[in-house]
Amino acid sequence: MKTQQFQEISISTLCKRAGISRMAFYRNYDSKEAVLVDHFDHYVRRFMNY
Repeated sequence: MKTQQFQEISISTLCKRAGISRMAFYRNYDSKEAVLVDHFDHYVRRFMNY
């Protein structure tokens, strides 16, 4: 998101950058928004446990 706006980033681009297949992506996430939710949820849980 440093070089492209979130709306412009495709699932294919995310998969290529992460080194995973689209099948692996959709096995774990329904959308790219779900990736962000999962990422930030990790930090919120750490904060709440603190």
